[in-house]
Amino acid sequence: MNLSAIIDLVLPSAARSATNVADDPHRSLRIVMIVAACLLVYSNSLFADFVYDDIFQVVENRWLRDLRHLPEVFARGVWGFSGSDQSNYYRPLMHLSYMLTYALFGLRPWAFHLVNILLHAGASVLVFLVGVQLHRAARSTPPHEIPFLAALLFATHPIHTEAVTWIAGFPEVSFSLLFLLSLYLYIRAAADDGRPRAALHLSSWLCFFLALLSKETALVLPVVLLIYERAFSRGDRPFLLQLKRVFPYLAVVVVYLTIRTLVLEGFAVSKRHSELSNYEYFINVFPLVSGYLWKLLLPTNLNVFYTFEPIHSLLRVKGIVSLAVAGGFAFLVIGSYQRHRLTFFSASLLIIPLLPVLYIPALGENTFTDRYLYLPSFGYVMLAASFIAWLAQKQPRARIALALLVLAVLASYATATLARNRVWSDDLRLWTDSVEKSPNSVMPHSELGIAYAARGETSKAIEQYRIALRMNPSFADGHTNLGLVYDEMGRLDEAIREHREALKLKPNSPAAHNNLGLALSKQGRWSEAIEEYRESLRLEPLSPGVHNNLGNAYQSMGRLDDAIGEYLEALRLRVDFPDTQINLGVAYAKKGMIDAAMEHFLLAEKLDPENPIVFHDLANVYAIKGLPEKAEEYRQKAKRLETESAR
Repeated sequence: MNLSAIIDLVLPSAARSATNVADDPHRSLRIVMIVAACLLVYSNSLFADFVYDDIFQVVENRWLRDLRHLPEVFARGVWGFSGSDQSNYYRPLMHLSYMLTYALFGLRPWAFHLVNILLHAGASVLVFLVGVQLHRAARSTPPHEIPFLAALLFATHPIHTEAVTWIAGFPEVSFSLLFLLSLYLYIRAAADDGRPRAALHLSSWLCFFLALLSKETALVLPVVLLIYERAFSRGDRPFLLQLKRVFPYLAVVVVYLTIRTLVLEGFAVSKRHSELSNYEYFINVFPLVSGYLWKLLLPTNLNVFYTFEPIHSLLRVKGIVSLAVAGGFAFLVIGSYQRHRLTFFSASLLIIPLLPVLYIPALGENTFTDRYLYLPSFGYVMLAASFIAWLAQKQPRARIALALLVLAVLASYATATLARNRVWSDDLRLWTDSVEKSPNSVMPHSELGIAYAARGETSKAIEQYRIALRMNPSFADGHTNLGLVYDEMGRLDEAIREHREALKLKPNSPAAHNNLGLALSKQGRWSEAIEEYRESLRLEPLSPGVHNNLGNAYQSMGRLDDAIGEYLEALRLRVDFPDTQINLGVAYAKKGMIDAAMEHFLLAEKLDPENPIVFHDLANVYAIKGLPEKAEEYRQKAKRLETESAR
């Protein structure tokens, strides 16, 4: 393909006929190129590990391992798998996707990354398809080149790395894909003669409902559809008819909100940044909007955790500038309504999906984050592509220069995305990068400490935890993490002190009670440990690990029946728990129930075939059963595994 052909694919010609709205002869080629761009720029993310929340949401998610948990997925909040129902999020489609991926590929990070990449490719194709429909609705010609350029910008934009490369970003990508698919089907179903296509409408409603089950931000779709009707009906349809067309989507919203409220016992039960007044919540919307617009325009210095520095008055430089930027964008939206409906709708698609993430009290720990721009960037790339195409038509002699500029932008986007993917490859790189960019934020230092601790670099971990605690002495998780490191080092008195400090700050933390119980157990203080484990289970009864720990404490005290009961409960919650299978086998062996013990040791062998402890236990029970040859076989296997692990 020569340069002229490439230019014709991405830039419209002023000489082209205004009636040239026929089907695109290059449609299939364009779609292949969009998908190829997605696969290219995210190819290196397939080598990335589980990072950040992936460990909690995927690796430690008990729902993934058994399809029998499917009813719980739809009946509990997003953190229900951990035993906690305190959440603002109801996203069952995320867990369903994780379950299917796990069923097919197990806990292989590349498989979960591939799902996100394929979803991103689908969303990028839909940017093109929806863009074509919008250009046709606006009677803008030609209808293919601008959406194609927009789709390439969307496919490669570095701002999407957090949503796509981070496995836990699945809700952002999946809801956006379903949102765009619902919009596409809605536009296709809206025939000019007023005769809607029922199958397309039904499919659009279903996609909208699934988008809501992916992420609550999809609630803005009915607003987007009303804006579409106002922008492109050109007065042909009365407002009541427009509202009638959107009414089924409002009915879907009612169904979703009813389910969500019943499951979460409220709409948004957790509040963040309670130190801010309602006025401060409002004025901080403007810095957020201006920050998001800037990141779309210039996606540099991307960060997993931005420092949130709220303003307390608009009469400051930051407040005045952000108000001016937000006001300027609002002027663009309103001013383009009469003159250029496509620009109006594109600008609306940028700002409308951002509205839910401007409500600071309902947001997570990270108030400003790149992934929130995934769907809004559709409006941005449509505006950017339209502006480039307008320049090409106004200055036909500059088409080659503009085409080279477009290729340079796409190349820079692709290069930046590939580089950012490498930052997301593991926790150490991710949080080292974040500490450099947000040195005054507690969370990056804490997470970097966790990354160091996972690598056995305890002195570096302690340093990061202490930095975090100097910044915020009331940071309970900092004390918890410090206590875990001391525990690992055998400094049990210091570990216990830190865990007790964490509980002073966060008395209802089930994890803190469990951690304190573990440290007390190592000192042989079984009664105190049991008290902590019980309190942890009172707060979070569905934790298999704590049931296992409580069982160990009971077994150490000789209370074998109590221990067996806790082990069985742990296995009911998570059957693929090899340590619990071993512990239960030992308890049965102590009671003389050798066949039951062997059954659980054999299950542990299947789950963890590289664990020498299992083979020692099997050797012992075979010896008890009078099978010395079999016992010796397992002893040799155990010795071989111990020798290999010591190398």
